Amino acid sequence: MRPRCTVTLALAALLSVAVSSVRAADDAVRMPPTPSSVLVVNPPTDPVKTTVLGTANVTGSVTLQGTPSVNATITNTPAVTLTGTPTVAVAPKSTVTEIQASVTVPAFGEHPFPFFDVSQYEEVRVAVTIDDPNSQMVVFVHSGVHAIDTIEMNGKLNESRNYRVPGSIFSINLYNGAGSEPVEVRASVFGRE
Repeated sequence: MRPRCTVTLALAALLSVAVSSVRAADDAVRMPPTPSSVLVVNPPTDPVKTTVLGTANVTGSVTLQGTPSVNATITNTPAVTLTGTPTVAVAPKSTVTEIQASVTVPAFGEHPFPFFDVSQYEEVRVAVTIDDPNSQMVVFVHSGVHAIDTIEMNGKLNESRNYRVPGSIFSINLYNGAGSEPVEVRASVFGRE
């Protein structure tokens, strides 16, 4: 009778192991995985490729290869090296008209223009055209309360001068210094960013 008992015990043990394995597998399916950190380390010869979505601040050295299209704002005047035959487009400076007027200045009379803010400009250009080369038209250029230049037309029909912005407000004043005739004047002031 011994052999039956051994077979029965062996079957019972085998059944017990099978049930335990099924329960363990079932518990593993129901249990959530525990979080773990993963650190990927690549040597400098095999860097991890990344894609930036939106805006990113970059410090250190940057190398662009292939034919990328880059829209970049560079601050702190870093050294930039371009090799190969890249195409670089520099946005043009914009010009804004501050004054554009045609006025009649009576003999021994004047025509002042109001002051305007020039703090956003790098440069201001004054252009004057008159209709009588024999007049003694004088243009006083002001920055703040100080006259910074005097443009004497003296036989010229046109005159144009550029000024580095010396302050935050700017104006011109037209003066007809002689004669009995009024003078037609076209005055323009342009600001350049």
